[in-house]
Amino acid sequence: MLKNNKTNLLIDKKVKAITSSRLKNAKLGCQISVLNLKFFPYKKWVKSFFSDYRQIHKHILRKKLIELYTTYVLLDIRKDNEYLDAAGGRFTYADKIDCQRSFLQDIRVPKDMITTIGNKVKLISSSAARIPLNSQSIDSISCHHSFDHFQGDTDILFIKEVQRLLKRGGEMCNYSYFNRR
Repeated sequence: MLKNNKTNLLIDKKVKAITSSRLKNAKLGCQISVLNLKFFPYKKWVKSFFSDYRQIHKHILRKKLIELYTTYVLLDIRKDNEYLDAAGGRFTYADKIDCQRSFLQDIRVPKDMITTIGNKVKLISSSAARIPLNSQSIDSISCHHSFDHFQGDTDILFIKEVQRLLKRGGEMCNYSYFNRR
């Protein structure tokens, strides 16, 4: 295990690059796409969306920032879209994107968020298993590192909610990472 003292990140495995052709030939039984994220567009996005990242995250390459950027790129949210950050929390871009409407749902929305982003985003305090929005009303849903926090059958019920909430052609992007010990 390596520790980067500058960023306080623990590195518990070495990751090697893999070519897209090798990945596609692995016969995983699912569609494989390669997302090639470039540093300079990422850096520009972080500085634009999270100008205070140094105070909060300390370093531009923190997992949370990379996670948020990845879903942002994958979802490609447009001006006419309705966007939901499901099981969101303090770290969200829901208040920074240019779209028709954005929602942030969490079991307990922190009170300070009501004053900081409540006028730009509709905040919803509810279980991810039952989100009080109309069926087929959302174009894009992101879920950041939340599945491992869901209790009981909330994960299964959340997937059913996603199916209910998404408009035809809508997309959901879940970003999770799990620590193996």
